[in-house]
Amino acid sequence: MREASLDAPPTLRRRRAVFDWTSPVSWVLASFMALLVLLQWPIIAGLMLIVIATIFHICPDRRYKRWRLITSGALFAVVMWLVVSLGFKAYVDNFSDYNKVYGSIAGVIVLMLWFYWTGLVLLLGGEINAEIEKAAADRKAVAGEQRQAKQAA
Repeated sequence: MREASLDAPPTLRRRRAVFDWTSPVSWVLASFMALLVLLQWPIIAGLMLIVIATIFHICPDRRYKRWRLITSGALFAVVMWLVVSLGFKAYVDNFSDYNKVYGSIAGVIVLMLWFYWTGLVLLLGGEINAEIEKAAADRKAVAGEQRQAKQAA
């Protein structure tokens, strides 16, 4: 550890002592922060996939439900949610002046617009899942009818 000079003020001596103590740890914190910035969007996408899969599992009024983490509708909803969120962020940052038009209520208006777009994406993902499940049920029904027809003949 480096010796602090005695002619320096006490606060500067404490700062040097703290810096000397934390400098070996600082590269770990810096690399952790860089890794967090790099993995920020994949982590968010993974958490949203879990949340949306849970919503799509709990919300439909069905008797027999089967848990699936990755469905076509959930994957579509996560990808579109990321696209809509990043696109809406770029629009608000660069092309709109909500503060000039709406004043202090602009934050609430922007948040409500983002909620609207998020809800729309969730509904589209749910519709995709519903159509896929309906097509699978229709396919099973047709296969059952064909099997019965073969047995009767």
